[in-house]
Amino acid sequence: MFTSLDVFQSAQSMARHAAKQQSVVATNIAHVNTPNFKAMTLPDRVVEGEGMAMRARSSGMREQHFDLAGSTQVPDAVIDENAQMSPNGNSVSLEGEMLKSIEAERSHKRAMTVYQSALTILRTSIGR
Repeated sequence: MFTSLDVFQSAQSMARHAAKQQSVVATNIAHVNTPNFKAMTLPDRVVEGEGMAMRARSSGMREQHFDLAGSTQVPDAVIDENAQMSPNGNSVSLEGEMLKSIEAERSHKRAMTVYQSALTILRTSIGR
């Protein structure tokens, strides 16, 4: 009947991106005292569909407004060019990483909420 449901793919993409972000944050925190370590960051999640690409930005539309299935690939982490260096050459900010961790957790919860809601709607529609 259905070969794929875009809402489930979108939730999966959101959850994968949040998990990768949490992994990058954990790596940064693990290297907080390593001299010359450059803090890494994960680019924003790109949502592609119907020939258009939209980038989730904190200053633009919110991520929860997207209703298109995202790509299943998560971008690789890149060096954070905006991070300030400490005297030993390390650019990891514990406070900044804590905030990124909280945002990753919220993104993952949002993805799981979307998934659970879609699953409930699907079960209701088939009479279970």
